[in-house]
Amino acid sequence: AEANKNDFPQRIYLSRLDAKYRKIENEDLLKGFMRKLDFTMVVPGFLPFADQVAVFRDASWILAPHGAALTLLFCCRPGTRILEIMPGMAERNCFRVIAESFDLLHRRLSCSWRGRQTKKTREANLYLTKDKLALAENYFS
Repeated sequence: AEANKNDFPQRIYLSRLDAKYRKIENEDLLKGFMRKLDFTMVVPGFLPFADQVAVFRDASWILAPHGAALTLLFCCRPGTRILEIMPGMAERNCFRVIAESFDLLHRRLSCSWRGRQTKKTREANLYLTKDKLALAENYFS
């Protein structure tokens, strides 16, 4: 069944709830933030591909940890605000490049790693502090 456009929120938080790593370890901290700014949590891996595309197409604001779901940024409308949560000082710019190519407003929010990480394997999770969440709130306000 095809979903109605109104079924898709405009302010979304892309959760990695279904992933093995690079999840937001303290995702519960985001609940107050999401309520305050009218964000809806979406787990892209739980949606059919057409609905994933529609979520990005209809989004005006996206908060997301670094991950493959952000590949769909090319589906966003110009001017969509993206805040990508990145581990520490990681220099992965692939989603920033996509965002700039499609006239999206991309920023990154650095946070700390929790868990196992080696040069070859990054099986850790991300940890947001209240200070980092305040920066995110300022970006989306």
